[in-house]
Amino acid sequence: MTPILSPDALLERRILPCTFHPSEDELLSSWLVRLAQAHRVKVQLFSHYLWPQIVVWKRDIDKLAPPHMLNTLVVRTLTDPHRIAQTMLAPAVERLTGTQLLHVKRGPTSWLMPVGIVHRTRQGNGLVYCPGCLQRDGANPYYRTSWRLAFYVVCPTCGVYLREECPACGAPVNFFRLDMGHQNAAEQLLSTCYKCAFDLSQAPMQPVPAQELSRYYTLYRVSREGWKEAVPYPHQYFRVLRQIVRVLSCPFGEALRLQVDVRLRMGQPVTWPSGGGAFEQLPIARRIYLLEQAMWLLEDWPARFIRVMHDNQIKSYTIRRDMAEEMPFWFSSVLVEHFFSARNRSWSQFEH
Repeated sequence: MTPILSPDALLERRILPCTFHPSEDELLSSWLVRLAQAHRVKVQLFSHYLWPQIVVWKRDIDKLAPPHMLNTLVVRTLTDPHRIAQTMLAPAVERLTGTQLLHVKRGPTSWLMPVGIVHRTRQGNGLVYCPGCLQRDGANPYYRTSWRLAFYVVCPTCGVYLREECPACGAPVNFFRLDMGHQNAAEQLLSTCYKCAFDLSQAPMQPVPAQELSRYYTLYRVSREGWKEAVPYPHQYFRVLRQIVRVLSCPFGEALRLQVDVRLRMGQPVTWPSGGGAFEQLPIARRIYLLEQAMWLLEDWPARFIRVMHDNQIKSYTIRRDMAEEMPFWFSSVLVEHFFSARNRSWSQFEH
């Protein structure tokens, strides 16, 4: 068994003796916990040894870690700075919003789920997981950056819906608290529920229907590459997707009528999961419900969108309400042409 390192020994060594690089798509926090376990040091102590000036686990380090923290990891793990940057959420958020995360470091961030930090615990379900991926990780399960993104509700590899809590006790994911109350810091895999010790890799998996899975494949491709030649940047699509989700999430008036009609056209039951508030804070079942409708509305663009909005007599004000960000041209041009100046245009041209 590898001996437990003393604090002095850890401080004296410039390069960490049991270091390794982050796995593919791994979150910074997940990597740090695995590094601490490899050195057989508790997570809180390991963090204090490396950064005695800051309380690491009272902040969302995956969203915004101090630069000197990342620099320390570059030096002490011999990991390429670009690779460490990929463990952060900033690249994904900037791709989806077109805004640098440093400029919006306080408050909610579009498409990024909050983890609900209270002291040194996370009380929100801002980190989801795929039991199948945790199983495939074997002896070294870890958490992915994509599992913090609000639209990431299915696993494209396993073809199942992601989960947001422990199926045994309902607790959110808090893998950095696994060593609390344990003498051996390395005895708990990151797939273990911190509260009841249930193995999250054994959680029940629900397959995604083939048609819906195909939509998510497209959505995830758009998040990396853009939508089409005329909409080459992901944030140009995701800005509109979020607006449609916002319209659909309204529980009354035109929006409620629109929800019912879209569900019927999709051939799905007109029932919906509970939950209200910002999209990023909704339970995963509610986010799935809204995403599926929004993605369906944006298919066959713009014919389906125009036809459905017209049939439900949705006003242009409702569509663009509270859309604080600048509307992309591909979206605004349709609103101007079909909902402002051409209100009485014949809609028969959009019929299939």
